[in-house]
Amino acid sequence: MEVEDFSDQLFGRYRALRIYSVIASMSDKFTTAEVARLSDAAGPDCSKELRRLVDLGVLRTVDRRGAYERPASQFWIAMGMLAEYAEDERRVR
Repeated sequence: MEVEDFSDQLFGRYRALRIYSVIASMSDKFTTAEVARLSDAAGPDCSKELRRLVDLGVLRTVDRRGAYERPASQFWIAMGMLAEYAEDERRVR
């Protein structure tokens, strides 16, 4: 199963896991544009996911121009592991 299909099944959003995986692998500070570029997701899709993550408390807004900070959290470890699992499953099938 492709990562996007896995994400759709798990979260109900096609690009969510790819976006979360990119954020998990980035430095602690980043922008919406960087996430969009690295995840191949559209800017508006990234913005929606980033807003969700801020609302959940696993990201912080740094400024109003789309800069974010990723505090240390078990959430990011789990998202990185989940993305690896989805990639491994895709290769096996």
